[in-house]
Amino acid sequence: MSVSPEAVPQSSGLNPAEPEIDGPDPGTHAFRELAERFRESTNPDEIARLGDHLGRLLFHA
Repeated sequence: MSVSPEAVPQSSGLNPAEPEIDGPDPGTHAFRELAERFRESTNPDEIARLGDHLGRLLFHA
């Protein structure tokens, strides 16, 4: 069963909920690395520092 091209919605690129086609955001990579360090840390001082940093990244504070 084939679908006609008219039946398939085309990406406008204007909807922020649609995935980027240019590639991942460089900030996403930094966030993932920081989150991984946060999850793996056992040092309470480092956990607090990394948690603060994650919060600043998330909420642009």
